[in-house]
Amino acid sequence: MNKLVVLEIKSSIGGINRSLFPVVICEDKEMVLVDAGYAGQFELFKSAAIEKGIDLENLTKIVITHQDIDHISGLAEMKRRFKNVQVMSSEIEADYISGKKKSLRLVWAENNIDKMSDDQKENLIRLKRMIEGVESTNVDVLLKDNEILSGCHGIRVIATPGHMPGHISVYFEATKTMITGDAVGIVDGKFVINPMFTLDKDQAKEYIKKMLTFDIKNIVCYHGGVFEGNCREALSAVLD
Repeated sequence: MNKLVVLEIKSSIGGINRSLFPVVICEDKEMVLVDAGYAGQFELFKSAAIEKGIDLENLTKIVITHQDIDHISGLAEMKRRFKNVQVMSSEIEADYISGKKKSLRLVWAENNIDKMSDDQKENLIRLKRMIEGVESTNVDVLLKDNEILSGCHGIRVIATPGHMPGHISVYFEATKTMITGDAVGIVDGKFVINPMFTLDKDQAKEYIKKMLTFDIKNIVCYHGGVFEGNCREALSAVLD
């Protein structure tokens, strides 16, 4: 069975209503979740999956695209609930997810807090506190660029640094779907590279070129969900 399901996780974080769009891929005996949301969202994940006919008790792997809190702070609870699940990430990101290295987003927040307006500063202080409260989780499997996940036939790891230095995306060959993590997001129906939170925008653009070498029919962004329209044309427009 080859199946890709996009979950929508709705919640209020810091007083702001937002949706996240993690992805579940089912392939033969494997069930793979891409990104784990915020701490406290476990039941939201389970409910969203059930609505789509997915039982997360069958989860075998969790792929983390990068270290940001909206992708990893729910990971520790998932690891406790699903005893046999493997946590997977790039080697670069693994040390941050496991807490062996200080979060690059925390470093960024500390370095930029004095440059912000009062409103921005307040939000950054809130972000800093949230990052400091993230429970670390060990990574079981280190992933390499262009690798097919073990036990799978067509779930491919794509290195897409820029947003973070070890950021990865995931390509599901059966449906020709690129799961971008935060390499790009969708705002007002268009792909964007987050101007505030992408650490290296030039590098991010270079790896969008790499995405375009794949046969892409569908694109799912963690922020924005499923893109509606000509994926290749819209993704190319980001480079202009």
